[in-house]
Amino acid sequence: MLRNRCLRLGVSILAMFVIATMLQPVPASAAKKKILKIAAKEQETLDPHASILGQTQQSVRFVYRGLAKFATKDGKVTTAEVEPDLAESWTVSDDGTIWTFKLRQGVQFHKGFGEMTAEDVKYSFERQLNRMKGMRFAKNLDVIKDITIIDPYTLRLTLKQYDPVFPLRMVGYQQGYIISKKAAEKYGHDNFGWNPVGTGPFYFHKHQPREKVIFKAFQDYHSGRPQIDEIHWFDVPEDATKMIGLEKGTFDIVVFNTVTSDVKAQVEQMGAVLDKRGPGGQNRFYFNYTKPPFDNIKVRKAFMHAIDRQAIVDTLWPNGLATLATSPLPPGYFGHIPMEMPEYNPDRAKELLAQAGYPDGLTIKNYFISKSYSYPKIMVLVQEQLKKVGVNIELQMVEHPTY
Repeated sequence: MLRNRCLRLGVSILAMFVIATMLQPVPASAAKKKILKIAAKEQETLDPHASILGQTQQSVRFVYRGLAKFATKDGKVTTAEVEPDLAESWTVSDDGTIWTFKLRQGVQFHKGFGEMTAEDVKYSFERQLNRMKGMRFAKNLDVIKDITIIDPYTLRLTLKQYDPVFPLRMVGYQQGYIISKKAAEKYGHDNFGWNPVGTGPFYFHKHQPREKVIFKAFQDYHSGRPQIDEIHWFDVPEDATKMIGLEKGTFDIVVFNTVTSDVKAQVEQMGAVLDKRGPGGQNRFYFNYTKPPFDNIKVRKAFMHAIDRQAIVDTLWPNGLATLATSPLPPGYFGHIPMEMPEYNPDRAKELLAQAGYPDGLTIKNYFISKSYSYPKIMVLVQEQLKKVGVNIELQMVEHPTY
């Protein structure tokens, strides 16, 4: 189960998707438009503050922007620095607790919902701070004590205490996206997810359940109209189907659930590009260390020694598709500090379990994992490795939203 307090054990995985580069005939119906066709998973909502699927977060950024955005250095995005986006500038008090944002004037919301003002920014944050139903990232804003509107283009955020990563919280991602207050009030909280209105480069056009979502270029986007006219986001759950569509030219981009060496070979053979970019993500093993048996540090250390992380990488992501994690945060993220990780040593794991009072091993019941992505494959390998030191994990696989 996911807990706030956890021991993290993982491998760093580069974010990967595939871009078709083969020359394909353009259908007559699409000749007048530049349509980008993406095969991924269907979004559960387009409310950016309520979405929990990683691929949903990838698509909502078409629709929304934040006060700030991750900075681009030498052509690459870094999560360690930010630069202005919907805010044109900001100042901070000497003690770091009062942030004053000056908004970019003239920024328009989609579908005629008017100009973005400080009211929209305040509403976007307060709906989360007030824990409206389904808000997933409210905890990331809990450092905010007060939001004061100075004028339509200026607002002041007062923090409970100094927060060194506060600028990162204002980035257009998860809790940082700004939505239209008027649209949210018009459609109602429960219906906003499929009536989304933001200020991003594309606006939501149509949702055809279990088939696709269509986004169209926003003519009045504050950074200029996109060169692409439409994005068609297809619901294609199975990787094998995505691969067939990529080869036939049905899709331009596919987002695989799991990229293996076989997938890499097939992609390269057909002349497409496997786009590996960082910062990436991590697969982690979460423990609730406020309860037995993980309240005992010797048990936690035993697990670290019992799991052969390199074997997992070599099995699932060989040839550089993944690397061993050296920090709770992947390289490129703010706060990434490499550290020495415990070595794989099953004998040492058994010793620690015995010292912790489990000489005959132990059983972990109802360890919940998601059925999505590579989680089941990883956990089956982990399950087998832990059995060798006397630990039996009873896995409960559930759908990702349930997880």
